[in-house]
Amino acid sequence: MKNKKSQVWVDRKDFSGKSFSKPLCSSREGQVWVDRKDSLKSFSQPLSSNRIGQVWVETVIYTLIALILIGAVIAFAKPKIEQLQDRAITEKSLNMLNEIDNQIRELTEWGEDNNRLIYIELKKGNLIIDGENDNIAFEMQSKNKYSQEDVRVPIGSSIEVLTTKNGENYLVNLMINYSDYEISYQGDLNGVKTISPSPTAYKIVITNNGTSASGKTQVDLSVE
Repeated sequence: MKNKKSQVWVDRKDFSGKSFSKPLCSSREGQVWVDRKDSLKSFSQPLSSNRIGQVWVETVIYTLIALILIGAVIAFAKPKIEQLQDRAITEKSLNMLNEIDNQIRELTEWGEDNNRLIYIELKKGNLIIDGENDNIAFEMQSKNKYSQEDVRVPIGSSIEVLTTKNGENYLVNLMINYSDYEISYQGDLNGVKTISPSPTAYKIVITNNGTSASGKTQVDLSVE
């Protein structure tokens, strides 16, 4: 077939996406052109070891970033939480001192040999019964600055609070000064007792021992 009109041409796409026409034989005469499309074969290929390693590296990096962020939040929030916890303990200890004070003052109305029994819980700080100086105090190391530093601040009618700086923390002291009473510990007018934190409650017995030679009511405290 010498006539060019009798030729059959087929469009073909190579892998680059370009279209071109190409006869099946080198001679243009008598050529028969056939349509044909080459297509890329679909196949699945497993991930290479390099790709798997990259996935693990990315996972470790994201985990480290998350841990750093969590650590930053905890580092910021922990001091605030500790301050709130210590303030709550101070408030609870203030109520404890008020209860002791109420029982002591009530005993003066009931006369000699009357006594009262109270239970106290002490999770942090120390309760100090000071017969030598006739006072009862609570003190603790605190993250919270409970009151103005180095200034005695009255709370109610009996208690004074003194907050002093102690390194990175504060020393909070709550005190009741019994100038009109003689305070003793287990009968000792100069006795001093420091009650430390305990998982169980303390039992404190408060007794009216009558009037002393100085005309003051003698109040004795003992811990059981």
